[in-house]
Amino acid sequence: MSDTSLLERPEASVAAAPESTIAAAAKQEAVFGTATGVVEPYNLDHDFTEVEFDNFIRWASENRASDLTIQSGDFITAQIQGIWRAVTTRSLEHNEVERIVAMKYGQTGPARLDSGEPLDFRLEVVIDRDNVLGYRANATKSRVGDLATGISITTRSIPGLPPRLETLGIEQQILDTLFPKYGLVLVIGTTGSGKSTLMASTNRERLEGPNPVKIITYEDPVEYTFGQLGKGHMPMISQVSIGHGSDLKSFSLAGPNAMRRKADVIVMGELRDLESVMAGFEMAETGHAVYATLHVETPAQAVDRIVSFFPVDGQPAAANKLRAALRLIIAQKLTPNLRGTRSAFRSYLVFDREVRSALAAEPFHKWEAMLAGITKQRGCTFEDSAYRAFSEQLISFEAFMEVSSMTKQEATQFIQEREANGA
Repeated sequence: MSDTSLLERPEASVAAAPESTIAAAAKQEAVFGTATGVVEPYNLDHDFTEVEFDNFIRWASENRASDLTIQSGDFITAQIQGIWRAVTTRSLEHNEVERIVAMKYGQTGPARLDSGEPLDFRLEVVIDRDNVLGYRANATKSRVGDLATGISITTRSIPGLPPRLETLGIEQQILDTLFPKYGLVLVIGTTGSGKSTLMASTNRERLEGPNPVKIITYEDPVEYTFGQLGKGHMPMISQVSIGHGSDLKSFSLAGPNAMRRKADVIVMGELRDLESVMAGFEMAETGHAVYATLHVETPAQAVDRIVSFFPVDGQPAAANKLRAALRLIIAQKLTPNLRGTRSAFRSYLVFDREVRSALAAEPFHKWEAMLAGITKQRGCTFEDSAYRAFSEQLISFEAFMEVSSMTKQEATQFIQEREANGA
């Protein structure tokens, strides 16, 4: 190791930036431009049809402006390499945004928004028979600037096929446990942490693998699609959209539906209430590989959150069921790196014999602290993952703080101790 501390790197300073404002602006121009200059914003006619709106979506995708915010009384904006830009020549009237909702969600969309219901849906634009642009979309009624009653639509692009698992830099211990024959795998993290991508890539790995399986997913809405992967070798993946006007009207129907369909692998979305947790337990106990998500930050917190769904007098039995069902918990965060893209960082825990035996010996109210200790002992925490990237000069000091959830003082002390120990 160099005699110079990693903390003395210019990018490690909180005040220092990975690149100058001028360089960032130049990068932005290069991304949203051509060899002859910056691409002009799109001129969307006031009386645009659905075909003309789809043409705008295609144009935005071609110019890497695929994550869009469309609001009443505002320009359409897009986040391009982390920087927000206006991508239309004018702002849209409220009735035009309502028209987009009606086109892409359905004619009932505006009325549902007026009733106070947000809309989550998949937005698709066909390029040709074999190519479709897909987006996660949300529409919410809100105040927009000085417009008291408006609509805000957010779209996030989804590649047609998920990336191959081998491109995600998954740790070997995770890969060794990610494909159980039966049991529960949890992928946890905040919104936008890449949970859906990780699970979809896992499905792709199975569909392209040598062992035929039947996979069913329950999604709100359907995100990644898989084309004809697996056709002729195994049943093609069945993706069930949840919600009003979708394939099933609520997640409460997913558990009973899955049990009647003789699947090998069930991807059931978020564990959001007692009913979904009990369905997950039942499917994992009856010979299915079950994948689900949860909005917590660490593996230790996930166990406590799931048990908390049960009444107090039922929690000890629920904890024991969970201990028997769990195979793996993966927590994930995404943060900018020094290459101008984003990197995934993971904290994870394999539920092997050692972990299950340790939990069996203690009451469940001690499990969260125990699991946090085991994760730390095994070097599978977010700070371990972030420190490896920081020591290889892949991320800034600020990014290390973000991933590790440390203050500046805590992060400085952690790094100094690691350096002193030659880690």
